[in-house]
Amino acid sequence: MIDIKKCTDQELIDYILKSGDTNHFGELYDRYSNKVYRKCYAMVQSEADAEDLTQSILIKTMLNLSKFKGKSSFSTWLYRITYNACLDHFRLKKKTRKIFTDEVNVEIKDVEQEDGIEEKQNLEIELARLREIFKELVDTDRILLIMKYQDKLTVPEISEQLDISVSAVKMRLHRARKRVLTTYKQKY
Repeated sequence: MIDIKKCTDQELIDYILKSGDTNHFGELYDRYSNKVYRKCYAMVQSEADAEDLTQSILIKTMLNLSKFKGKSSFSTWLYRITYNACLDHFRLKKKTRKIFTDEVNVEIKDVEQEDGIEEKQNLEIELARLREIFKELVDTDRILLIMKYQDKLTVPEISEQLDISVSAVKMRLHRARKRVLTTYKQKY
């Protein structure tokens, strides 16, 4: 018998696969369910959908645990499953979802100037405009921008998560930012 609380993810997975004792999957569930839920919620902006997706993702993960080859960390593998499940969710819904609400986490600090209040109001207006533009982006652009600017992933990390080349990530980020800028200029 092993102490599952002290096991690394890889040790726990190896034990589950060798012993066939799926009861220990509960430990992986406990370790990752909140992270998966938060990621789903950030992408779909619906508590109910995020809960459903979380359950579905974790069940899918348990059923496909033997497919985990250890080429990346378990968390990276699970993140990819989560990302793909959210994309599938968007495809099935076939409607634009509100993804960015407060994801543009910019702190508006009090400016110690005479016109600080006006400057703060202008910044709030700009942030509201950006949130509106993000609502109009295609899902793949939104999710890529979430990964880069909310999750603060590096280009190589995004490349690994999405299983695409670094140059493809750079190109997609460039195009997504360009679309945001073009839309902003057209609207405002």
